[in-house]
Amino acid sequence: MRILVNAALLPDIYSSEYISFLSETFARITRNHPEHNFIFICETKDADLFSFEKNTGFVKTKVSRRNAITWKYWYDVRIPALLRKYKADLFISPGLFCSLHTKLPQLLMSADLVFVDSPSFFSKSQLFFFRKHAQKSITKAKRIITFTQFTKEEIKKNYIDTESKIDVIPVPVRVRLNSRSDSIKDQTKAKYTAGKEFFLYTGNLHASGNLINLMKAFSLFKKRQQSSFKLVICGDQLNQYKAFTKLIETYKYKADVSLINSSGEEELSNLMVSAYAFVYPVLSNGLALPLIQAMQSDIPVVVSDNRALKEIAEDAVLYVNPADPQNIADNMMRIYKDEELRNDLIIKGNGIVNRLMQYDTGDQLWQAMQKALL
Repeated sequence: MRILVNAALLPDIYSSEYISFLSETFARITRNHPEHNFIFICETKDADLFSFEKNTGFVKTKVSRRNAITWKYWYDVRIPALLRKYKADLFISPGLFCSLHTKLPQLLMSADLVFVDSPSFFSKSQLFFFRKHAQKSITKAKRIITFTQFTKEEIKKNYIDTESKIDVIPVPVRVRLNSRSDSIKDQTKAKYTAGKEFFLYTGNLHASGNLINLMKAFSLFKKRQQSSFKLVICGDQLNQYKAFTKLIETYKYKADVSLINSSGEEELSNLMVSAYAFVYPVLSNGLALPLIQAMQSDIPVVVSDNRALKEIAEDAVLYVNPADPQNIADNMMRIYKDEELRNDLIIKGNGIVNRLMQYDTGDQLWQAMQKALL
């Protein structure tokens, strides 16, 4: 069997997280199923992330992730052509969009319905594409993967013809890349925060990341606590978010903010284990890989009271109203002042991670792929 996996044209909301998810999950799947061939459509810079076994191949490309016209061409013309060229048996793609111009079975993976919940994040042309193609794609797809029961129910509520085709698989737990040694922590703090303790945000710099309210919350924290704490924001492709980087230049506490372009999994892991706490007031994200990695790294987490995130993290984090900077700041202060609370959250976070580690996300995705071929 030949399986074509779309790792290039990813929704801009969670592109870097999906790349990591696809890389780590398919590393296991390709290793466990050497009798099948896997072909990954990916940007040239991501090719190394999909260099697994001898049964993998690549279609290297560079496409716009924001242009709705490009999306239509991609799904209507480019994908059918690639499926024919490589004689594929199955097509896997993130989001709720597939090609309407092929008879081959297709499997979709959707972490959330951000274009339904937060339409202001998108241009008119993008929303037009989403609204025109979502129901048609859902009807066309053989199977749909989600990562929380909440997202499954949201899809069922908004679209018809979904009851029997949605599978919920567990959020994947990433393999730890380094130790928690004091030397790692000291070196990381010296590199990014002049040796000072810091709050960490890592993820998308898109509007869904809610970074403006995070900056306001940090201002309130600094004003109230008068501490030397820093804020580290680690994101992907900073050059695409020039308006945000310019905003940092006029920020009152800019000397206490480090803006870092994602520099690899090992460096990100170093930041995670070195942070005092992870602050994640996102407006939308059902995949939640940074949240899981933070709990795995033995640091407490402050996160949005998003229902999908609550389903994953339960009582192991502090929940905030992402629209209220004061509420975010108050919970940052709680983490800062209450060591007992901080340690309790770390212990509970480890419990969540240990439970998730009992599931094999790759195996459950493989089972969903088999269903799509029936």
